[in-house]
Amino acid sequence: MTFNRYHLMELVEPSVMLGLLNAFLGVSAAIFYGGSNLGFGILAILGVCMVQMCANLVDDYFDYKSGIDKETVKTRFSGGSAIVAKKKISAKSLLFMAAICATAAIAIGAYLSFYIPLIIPLVIVGGVITLFYANYITRIPFIAELSVMAAFLMAGIGSFIVTMGSPWKLPNALPVLIVGGLFGGVSLLVNEMPDRKIDKKFGRKSMSTLFLSDKKISRVFLFSQALVYLLAVYAVSSGFAPLRMLLLLFMLPVSYKVYIGIRDYKSAHSYERTMKLWALSSMVFLLVLALSYITAIVNL
Repeated sequence: MTFNRYHLMELVEPSVMLGLLNAFLGVSAAIFYGGSNLGFGILAILGVCMVQMCANLVDDYFDYKSGIDKETVKTRFSGGSAIVAKKKISAKSLLFMAAICATAAIAIGAYLSFYIPLIIPLVIVGGVITLFYANYITRIPFIAELSVMAAFLMAGIGSFIVTMGSPWKLPNALPVLIVGGLFGGVSLLVNEMPDRKIDKKFGRKSMSTLFLSDKKISRVFLFSQALVYLLAVYAVSSGFAPLRMLLLLFMLPVSYKVYIGIRDYKSAHSYERTMKLWALSSMVFLLVLALSYITAIVNL
């Protein structure tokens, strides 16, 4: 297999950044609470990225093989992999790259688990979600978004524990780590909008396919965002997080704009602006959370 830019594009999908930032958030929170295993934290971030890449590749492979990718409208953030559908790379290449990422992730997970066995359940559950998401988890009603949220949450928790060396102080960091996990599940909900009818045709039972109504989905999004801000305020008011984390409140207009985009959905291509806004804003959200801890540590 000759590696080219299309293989790189398959590897570096936007969701990989969400995994990286959730892991970075866990490491940042652990350092804020006195964790000093920075080397383990960096390995955890790398492992999470490998798992996320593997998950994306496996999902794209099964979506292509099932035929769903032949019917979805392709945008930058939805519709599956246009690269494979247009035969820029082969489906076998996806499996080969997924195997490499999985091998790297297993090696990192095994190494960290040897020193900190507490993360073994997180590693196992993360692996199960990665392997069975596309073919099985998406067919369980309302579980798709929750499983993705759980995967991102475990990325934050696992990174926190290995950097901290123990679950000490995890309850203090948990509200903020839950916020990070929420962005994963909500990102799936936002990006599923253009694919709802095709996903339903192929037997998927995510929130977007079960609700279908733009207004109902926009209300779910609005509820998730209310929860995000409430958890952030709770973390700060309880003294678990630095005051500067309240900078998140400046993102309220962005959340409202995405809500309007979902509520007034018209077509996949017109909705692409909303997906782009959400992708960028969710990364900013996670960076604000992580940097709130880092800047508090160095007293900036």
